[in-house]
This record gives sequence, C-alpha cells and structure tokens, in this order.
Amino acid sequence: MSIAVDGDRAYFRSFERAVKVRRIRRDPKVEFGPATASGKPTGPPQPGRVRLLEGAEYQAAARLLRRKYPLLHGVLVPLAHRLMRRKYGRTVHAELTPSAAPS
Repeated sequence: MSIAVDGDRAYFRSFERAVKVRRIRRDPKVEFGPATASGKPTGPPQPGRVRLLEGAEYQAAARLLRRKYPLLHGVLVPLAHRLMRRKYGRTVHAELTPSAAPS
C-alpha cells in the first residue's frame, strides 16, 4: 500500500468495497508497521486509528499521494479506480493516526 505522511499522520487510498475498508468501518482501531513491498513485517506493530475522509480532507489526502507518487497516484491508480469502480466501488481516502500504546 502506498502512503503519504504529513506530520504524525499517514494517508492512503483504497476501494470502498475492499476488505480493509470494511474492517475500518467496523472498527477504526488498527495495528500498523513497516513492511517490505511484499508485505513482510520489518518492525513491530504500532496501535493506531483510521478515519475515512470526505470533502476537503479527501482532496488534501489525494494531493499528498499525488505529490509523493506523481505517476502512480497522479495517473495510474486514479485510472484503475475509474475503470474498476463498478466492481469495487468508489475511491476512499483514509487518515492513519498513531495511538498511545496501552499502559
């Protein structure tokens, strides 16, 4: 998954019918951490919360991703999302914020 970081928050996009988005809608608490491109964890998981974005926040997240990955998120991913919208639903942008570890 491609992410764009701004301060202590990370942003990503997915399809509204993706399993990860359905899980986030049920429970916004997540664990996240560094991983290889194939998904193998390279560090310990951290607690966090994910919030699905709308309006100006949605647009700001899209701009951050486009700025970091001009070809991928400026052209290819938006095109793929448009072509696959009927099957997988609309594009969703989300904000990941780290949580304090439980004491």
